[in-house]
Amino acid sequence: MYAVKDLQNEPDVENLLPIVKAIYANFAADNAPRLISSIPRTIRMKMADALTMTRQFPDGRIIRHVYDEPMALAMSALEQRVLSDFISSSHYHYVLELKAKELQPVTVDYFKVVRMLGKGAFGQVLEVIKRDCGKRYAMKVMEKKQVASVFGDSWESLVLVEKNLQASLHHPLLINLAYAFQNIRYLILVMDCCHGGDLEDFGVNGREHLTAAQIRFVGLEVCAVVVHLHKQCVMYRDLKPQNLLLDDQGHIRLIDFGIAEQGDVANGVRPTSGVECGSGVYVAPEIKTCYDSGVRYGVQCDWFSFGVMLYELQEKEYPFGECPIAYRSMTDEYVQPVLLDDDGESEVPGMFDLLAGLLDWNPDQRFGHSAAAEDELMQHEYWLDMYGNPPDWELINKRLLPSPLLPIATERVGRWARKEAEEGGVDSIDKVSEELAKDLAHARDETDQALAAAEHNESNQSDKDLKLMETESEYNVEDWEFSSEHAIQSEYRENHEEVVSMF
Repeated sequence: MYAVKDLQNEPDVENLLPIVKAIYANFAADNAPRLISSIPRTIRMKMADALTMTRQFPDGRIIRHVYDEPMALAMSALEQRVLSDFISSSHYHYVLELKAKELQPVTVDYFKVVRMLGKGAFGQVLEVIKRDCGKRYAMKVMEKKQVASVFGDSWESLVLVEKNLQASLHHPLLINLAYAFQNIRYLILVMDCCHGGDLEDFGVNGREHLTAAQIRFVGLEVCAVVVHLHKQCVMYRDLKPQNLLLDDQGHIRLIDFGIAEQGDVANGVRPTSGVECGSGVYVAPEIKTCYDSGVRYGVQCDWFSFGVMLYELQEKEYPFGECPIAYRSMTDEYVQPVLLDDDGESEVPGMFDLLAGLLDWNPDQRFGHSAAAEDELMQHEYWLDMYGNPPDWELINKRLLPSPLLPIATERVGRWARKEAEEGGVDSIDKVSEELAKDLAHARDETDQALAAAEHNESNQSDKDLKLMETESEYNVEDWEFSSEHAIQSEYRENHEEVVSMF
């Protein structure tokens, strides 16, 4: 099963046939050294036939799954022969302990603050290390009173929308939510941490340039994650280079669901909206005109933003200028490409046609305007590699396609590591982060005191306890706490050598 998993995850097509042959020779041939008796001879003959088929039809997407049937039989055999022994073993209890962690709410004590990563409208983002496993995360800290003062009585429902949306989504190309918890003063979200920075430096105002191959790779991964969001009935509405981070392996990770909206997932109904929102030049025409027209818009707006972003990365310009307002005359408003020829005969085959389809002002004619149109978009000629082969979207969605952005990510991560070393490593902490860490710990203590006072329910409570109880009750957000099973699983596979003491 491990050998077949390696086959399914191998990104290099040239390596697939040798792996297929090795699996057959080791496990299925009549003289195989590790012959699997649970696989019938008829299936083993099919496996032999697969060797011939893979030579004749060298399609990586097919080859990676030629042994799915025997793998399923192997899994069934494992279940029948060893499951009962496993359940009575210490390994099973270890798995139960991991699952139990999903039910245990974390607190700020679980994390060591390293440094400040940035500041937002409602709080700060810290880099932290989870003490029991050494895994690094980004911790978003929002002050409850500040959020409430801006959004009024609806503040709880608004913050829950973002948190619940992130909790319901998990994808290798997203910045995924690991934990959510709160105390008397703060709402806290703990997410994946990326040290590769964002793509803003490659846009209009940046000094760096991406190659055509790198832009295509960005497009592939962003296209994959947007399709995933739309399948989950999510309208993102804020696609731009600043919201695309690079992880340590050079892959794109989408961040910030502050203005995203989710439809009816159970019935597969995608959301629509009549609210004007988004970021300047990336906002689709139908969003800009929704107030005046009274027409609601849908997820097609994300594909317009996608087109603007690809155009920007390629041309170092915006397709409709710095301040697109009218969207009345393509002749007057559209900035003719320099690097792309009008006839599409350019250094990037298919890109002109792709951009023209994505930037269509009519959302019902735009590339990706429906689920079926999204499938067509994924088959566009622009995505073909230099040999004319279509992309393997399965590998892209697993974040397994080799990244041409790896040198950029490596340089940026190295720069960050050198800076951390110069500052004294994980034991050093800047003043602002240190003060916030102390405040978080103090707020945790106040929360414990308020809960303890409420539990005792004594009539002679001190004024301080009464005030804490009132504050805790007023600003407590129900159903905020969350622990991701994906985070817990990855923590116990990674970074065991970097454990930070709980004491």
